[in-house]
Amino acid sequence: MRKAFLTCCLAWWFAVLQGLSLQAFAAYNPALIDTSNTSSSQPPAVMSTPPPADGASSEPRPQIEGLRPILITVPSLAGLSLDDARATLLDTNLRVGQVTRAESSDEPDTVIRQSPEARARVRPGTAVSLVIAEPAMVTVPPLTGLPLNQARSILSELDLQFGQLTSAESDGEPGTIIEQSPKARTRVKPGTPVALVLSIRSLVEVPHVVGLELGDARKVIERAGLIPITDTMNSRNDEAVVTSQNPEPPTTVRKGSSVVLTLRTIAAPPIIKKPSRPTKTPPWPAIFGGAALMTIIGGALLFMRSSRVKAAPRNKEVHVSIREKLDEGTQQVQTTGNPEKAPTIVVTIRPDNGVQEIHPS
Repeated sequence: MRKAFLTCCLAWWFAVLQGLSLQAFAAYNPALIDTSNTSSSQPPAVMSTPPPADGASSEPRPQIEGLRPILITVPSLAGLSLDDARATLLDTNLRVGQVTRAESSDEPDTVIRQSPEARARVRPGTAVSLVIAEPAMVTVPPLTGLPLNQARSILSELDLQFGQLTSAESDGEPGTIIEQSPKARTRVKPGTPVALVLSIRSLVEVPHVVGLELGDARKVIERAGLIPITDTMNSRNDEAVVTSQNPEPPTTVRKGSSVVLTLRTIAAPPIIKKPSRPTKTPPWPAIFGGAALMTIIGGALLFMRSSRVKAAPRNKEVHVSIREKLDEGTQQVQTTGNPEKAPTIVVTIRPDNGVQEIHPS
């Protein structure tokens, strides 16, 4: 009796220990446990499962057929890195499924979503999909034309780093941004450095223009990248001579600076009036005046010719004939050699006074 009782006790304890060991083994290993055949006298068969994905251990894990399936609670993986999440899933007989990335304000390269979600009940070996946080992208702002301090402030507000700063000669306003890298509206990660190029003006030497005419002086100054300034009185006369300049050569100034020119005072050019066009009206006063003058001159000439006594020719001998001889009174004489054609001249003679009157008869 004692032996039988001891044998029954040992068998009962052996069965209890066997059941507890099977449950512990199933909790640690993926297994399909079917309790419907627990009363069968045949021992449960053991088979190997395929190796898990994602580079997990290739050692086969035994499964027990004929037992009821055990469900596993999916652990929470939020905030874990991808490596830590993979290790956690392997420890709970789960595996890593599809891995995607999404922009998030959470810590980069950490799990922000998972499927199935945490505390879900799944079978061992179920794949869990993960979404990994990626830094939120930032749009690079346009900084060209802005002062350096303002550009630095904008980069700081957008969580971008102030990158390398260089300078280059430019016609833009000194101290402003003329180039940037990356370009404006580019999508970059937070903390990306942005390189800037600052505008500066080059220095040039003031040319010597004293003694030159204004037109030539302007060309020389503008060719050097400077701006000539003159007084308003002579600024329109390109022939005015430059007597002094400020600044004087060989001063070095920034490109685009002004050079004040002093010019010699010159008289204003005479205003030349255009000749008036001749009128088409005939000059009647001049015509009448000329005609009257010619008439007067002609009448005077005729009068002088008629009143002038014709002189006797030098090559003929003058004959004088006295028709009547009078001691006193009037005497008629002829003064030509031809008595028929000679005019008769009346001569009045008085003894006491001589010839008093001579006139043609």
